[in-house]
Amino acid sequence: MKNVSAIKSETQKARVSRPDGVDLTRYKGLKNWSYRRWAWEFLRRNEEFIEACGRVEHATDDEKQIVADTFGLSKFKRFKDKYRAPKNKTIFSTDEIGSWSNLNKDINRKLKPIKIQPGQVLIRFDLASAIVDKKALEKQLQLAEKRLRQRLISYASELKITPASHNHKIVTFGIYLRILDLLADKKTDIECAQAIFPKETQGKDSNEVRLQIKNRKTQALSYANIKYRFLALLEGKPKGKEVSLGETSDISPSTTGK
Repeated sequence: MKNVSAIKSETQKARVSRPDGVDLTRYKGLKNWSYRRWAWEFLRRNEEFIEACGRVEHATDDEKQIVADTFGLSKFKRFKDKYRAPKNKTIFSTDEIGSWSNLNKDINRKLKPIKIQPGQVLIRFDLASAIVDKKALEKQLQLAEKRLRQRLISYASELKITPASHNHKIVTFGIYLRILDLLADKKTDIECAQAIFPKETQGKDSNEVRLQIKNRKTQALSYANIKYRFLALLEGKPKGKEVSLGETSDISPSTTGK
């Protein structure tokens, strides 16, 4: 295992090599990114994840897997690695569905107690009936969807939250990445706002400038720390064009990959 000074040194090197949020030539190709790619780009800017990767750089596979589990990855992946999602495989554990089954035709299987986390639902399907008539599986799927929607309403009511429907945009996500890169480069909120919104902040007092970036900074940190897990569940890509975010390639937080 590395000592603390070695970890800090490697982390500082990573921060130097990542985009600084100012040089727009480091930002390109966003319109081609899937939601899973966006999820990875936000996670790799998570400061705790960066430090955790440094701690286990030369650790055992088991220790690396603990880091993967902590940050919702199916398998350990260094923050400076390229995205490169393997075909038909997932990077994020949120993109998987846990299942328990008994496909033996003769022996009953007893399950050990299963811990259900807050917000999780366990549904049982009967494949035996689908063998007799495969339409039975379609019926079960319809009932499962109905039950899940009912449970979502109940869970939202318990939390006193209305389920959100987002209209994700490439430009907005690109701004969030730039904010994270600026913050990693030790820029203040005012400097972040001036770098990203030079025209809008020109001639404004410091309080107005801070307000220009406040909510966006909160959202950027939220995507890096939590919301990236949910982006990995979405199909397709965010909407829009990569307006005013540069014309060239590397937006990754390392020089070794995008």
